[in-house]
Amino acid sequence: YWAIVFKGGDTSPQLISLFPASELSGYYYGDDAYKKIWKPIEKEIKGCSEVYVASEGYLKGFSLAGIKVGESFLCDQYDIHNLMSTKDLISIKSNPESCVPAPQRDIIFFGGAEFGLPFSEITENNRGQGFAYLPGTVKEINEICQLLPLDKWRIHKYMGRSATEKAFKKLSSKPFSSGILHVSTHGFNLSYDKSISNHAIHTNGKSGLYEPLLRTGFALTGANETWTCEHPMDGTDDGIVTAFEIGDLN
Repeated sequence: YWAIVFKGGDTSPQLISLFPASELSGYYYGDDAYKKIWKPIEKEIKGCSEVYVASEGYLKGFSLAGIKVGESFLCDQYDIHNLMSTKDLISIKSNPESCVPAPQRDIIFFGGAEFGLPFSEITENNRGQGFAYLPGTVKEINEICQLLPLDKWRIHKYMGRSATEKAFKKLSSKPFSSGILHVSTHGFNLSYDKSISNHAIHTNGKSGLYEPLLRTGFALTGANETWTCEHPMDGTDDGIVTAFEIGDLN
């Protein structure tokens, strides 16, 4: 893996060697993430406070902001902007007005998803049927909304039956002002088991899918049918939102 670093005022980019791709899995945690991914870059951006990042390959799903540096995190030292592509930087820099916050910003909530059964219908006899309803997410979102001044925020709620994967993905094509996406739900991170041969999202709590971004994600309305029946993933809006799918969104 390599980093191509281009600073303001540079006439050509710097090409920085990071680490062999074959050794990637060992550098995602603690000091290894800092030493192997960020430390080589850090030397080249001394004095910079804003960093625009367009990652590719395995690193596309990795959060640079979450790299720990001593007792703090990288996001405490830099203002990090994640881009889908390096070409996005051209439009941002050529039209700086587009980065100025609007008088009202958008805040979008997903919560109270109906994974399969509403909380009121869950009994001791049908527990374990997948993701349990989370009544606290509804309270959480409603209390946040009470704190928001309406002259500064436009509130969009996707709650209960409307908290679907389809609605979540549609946000990618909608023109929102710079704001916040707040998702309150169950998340999952499954360990890989090479002995599992099917293509279900999980089998007995593990996954036969080698790609890590397919084994990580969160659940929205309707997720239990796919989750509990161990259906193969076919790209439909099944209520299971994987990190791989999120990577394709704006």
